[in-house]
Amino acid sequence: MAKAAKTTGRSYRGASADERRDERKRKLIEAGIKVIGREGYPATTVRAVCAEAGLTERYFYEAIGDRERLLGAVYEHLVQQTQAQIAQTLLAAGNAPPSELARLALTGYFSAMRDNPDAARILLFEILGVSPEVTRLSQRAIADFALLIRMTARRLPQLAVPEQQEELVTAGLVGSVVFIAMSWFLEGYKRDLDDVVNSALSIFNAVVAANNA
Repeated sequence: MAKAAKTTGRSYRGASADERRDERKRKLIEAGIKVIGREGYPATTVRAVCAEAGLTERYFYEAIGDRERLLGAVYEHLVQQTQAQIAQTLLAAGNAPPSELARLALTGYFSAMRDNPDAARILLFEILGVSPEVTRLSQRAIADFALLIRMTARRLPQLAVPEQQEELVTAGLVGSVVFIAMSWFLEGYKRDLDDVVNSALSIFNAVVAANNA
């Protein structure tokens, strides 16, 4: 009983110590998205993030640890958010035709990149070359997106690829989408969303055509 009390802590205004810690972490991650997205990771300081979050540095080190862990937490949060949006879109589409499923998923992804440039900058650029650990997070995210494509492809014969090629082909599809998003971001989102989606779809359609040849 005493051990549980130590972990949970006293309640303050109806929230336990763990709940308050989680809330502070949430605020710091949200602040990290704004500051890193605005200033870039190399220029981001703990002080700036804490000022954005309205918290002291003590709480930053307690909830996050250091700048690199903040970047990792921010990146994982944004990846999970994007994946959840795409997965929800695909589930809602049910048994829609393959081309429609692909278009819906790509539209959701590129819309997210356009509608939140701070998040796009972090997802596409700020995690590059920071450290081996952050690189592993990026590789894991690519693998997760590729798995989402594979799960969809297994339901749709038109998108199927030979089993021995499946992992690399779907990773390549994810990579092509990411590079299209990077180019779109760097040009200031000048092209219409439909043009960007159609560019990515042309790559998916090439895979379909190759498998149906």
